[in-house]
Amino acid sequence: GMKNRAMAGITNPGLSERGVEQAKVAADWMSVEPVVAVFSSPLLRCTSVAELVARPHGLVPQIDTELCAIDRGDWSGLTVDDVRAHFPGQWEAWCTDRTYTDHGGESFDQALTRARALLHRVRKHATPDREVSV
Repeated sequence: GMKNRAMAGITNPGLSERGVEQAKVAADWMSVEPVVAVFSSPLLRCTSVAELVARPHGLVPQIDTELCAIDRGDWSGLTVDDVRAHFPGQWEAWCTDRTYTDHGGESFDQALTRARALLHRVRKHATPDREVSV
């Protein structure tokens, strides 16, 4: 779970060595699927994967800011335990109040609205015999 992992949020680290290997495995697996479009967040870790997935299909990833990770605001780079220690009560508030933004980042509802809008746009590219990679 998230408890002991740092929340990258909208910080922009590249893929780790392990992440690159995992991306290559995913791209290889997707290379035999009928992919007609690839969508990616503009974040480096995402575009790296999207380019690997798109290449075998002769596609260029479509970059979409609505695919960015949740903006964690003041919590970016921290673990949940760090947030609880340095920002008492904020994690629990974010988890129980879908509109909470006191941490300087997105609320759950804001992220959900963004994701729904993206899925609505992406859906038009997919059919039963055509897959879309996001």
